[in-house]
Amino acid sequence: EEFPQAVGSPAYEMHHKAMTERVPVQFEAVSPILHRWIDVSVYPDTRGGLSCYFRDVDDRKRDEEQFRQLTHALDQATVFVRELDGSIRVWSAGCERLFAFSRAEATGKRVHELLSAEASVSRDSIQAEFLSTGTWHGELNLRKRDGSVIVCECDWILHRPSDDAEPVVIESCTDITEQKRTQEQLRSANEELRRF
Repeated sequence: EEFPQAVGSPAYEMHHKAMTERVPVQFEAVSPILHRWIDVSVYPDTRGGLSCYFRDVDDRKRDEEQFRQLTHALDQATVFVRELDGSIRVWSAGCERLFAFSRAEATGKRVHELLSAEASVSRDSIQAEFLSTGTWHGELNLRKRDGSVIVCECDWILHRPSDDAEPVVIESCTDITEQKRTQEQLRSANEELRRF
């Protein structure tokens, strides 16, 4: 054996499989020499040996890990992704906590039906503004699973994943019900003070 320290390792097993079964194999591993992620493709050759091709994929693996961490962090936020017709594609854990609908219950449903969205302006005018600018910010009254209504400050962003993909809407909601209630109490208290 040329590399006795490699015997029994996953890389050794893949090379051994290519050699004994005479089939091509592909795998990714951290190189013990370079200390970087590499993509390895191993092909049996016609002389009974192996041809090996290595490609550095360390940057991609690092990007994937950062994306995984970001996705996990975003999942804690009250963010969901929907199609232009309102059909929910992604429902975060934050949405589950705020609205009390599970991912399974929300995914595929139309957001305006699920949450009975109500605004001070018509849905058509909101949609027209949103489609012309690609963003929208405003307040919506949204219904939770238990039927209670909360006031949410919402931000919508139109996202086109690629040129040939249908655009989606990334929507975030912040419950401002208590803030609105406090503002109303302060307004009422100020009116009472003015009367005296």
